[in-house]
Amino acid sequence: MAATRAQLFCVPKRGLDLARMEDVAWMGGGSASDFPRRFAISDGATEAIFSRLWATTLTRALGRGELDDFSPRALEPARRIFRSAVAERLSRMRAGGGVPWYVDEKLVQGSFATLLGLRLEAKGRFEAVAVGDSCLVQVDAEGQVRARFPLASPDEFGTRPALVGSDPARDAMLVGEVRRFSGTFARGDTFFLMTDAFAAWFYAGADARWRPWLAFDELDPARAADREKFTELVEVSRDDGEMRNDDVLVLRVRAGESAR
Repeated sequence: MAATRAQLFCVPKRGLDLARMEDVAWMGGGSASDFPRRFAISDGATEAIFSRLWATTLTRALGRGELDDFSPRALEPARRIFRSAVAERLSRMRAGGGVPWYVDEKLVQGSFATLLGLRLEAKGRFEAVAVGDSCLVQVDAEGQVRARFPLASPDEFGTRPALVGSDPARDAMLVGEVRRFSGTFARGDTFFLMTDAFAAWFYAGADARWRPWLAFDELDPARAADREKFTELVEVSRDDGEMRNDDVLVLRVRAGESAR
């Protein structure tokens, strides 16, 4: 039985390093040949406080199957974990010299992030859920795009996507913003889970018929030279004005045996 394989590609904003990226991913646990397999990515809002921490908490909850809906009840365990982690971080900051003046105001506003999840089932079916503009594209073994989710075209990307908030007082913002999608997959299909800057570039390339997924064919993020090639692809696209200077995260999932 062929195993499902996941590969993660990341490039931070110019001038920052990977440790300061606000985009995070969950690649599932257990054997790569087991089903169901879960994957998740999240883009923490730049203007919010501790957004990487909130994005990490959300992807972990979704990836572990602990966030099957986005009701206040379902979100509360993740929010409790986040509050505890924030309290620990603030304690370390105070012990190390103090908390910056703007932190208290930002904490009142809470943290925000997009969220995208993919679940591959044993009988060749998949389910996806999304809040915001992190996107999924399914490409079959013949190089044909079979699905785009939750956005359909590059024109739909904007500057104010829907977000999941750490503060339950803002849950009204989520009403009507949770998108769900399901479909089928076969062995050799590839799913690309992408945060917004790269997703918009990917959509535009697909519409221009130059098949951007081919750029990944020979790349393996486990090899330093291939990581450099991916970074160069991103930087050249930024220089050409084809991609915004934002964190880039791509989770490439190659489906193994679908057991239909």
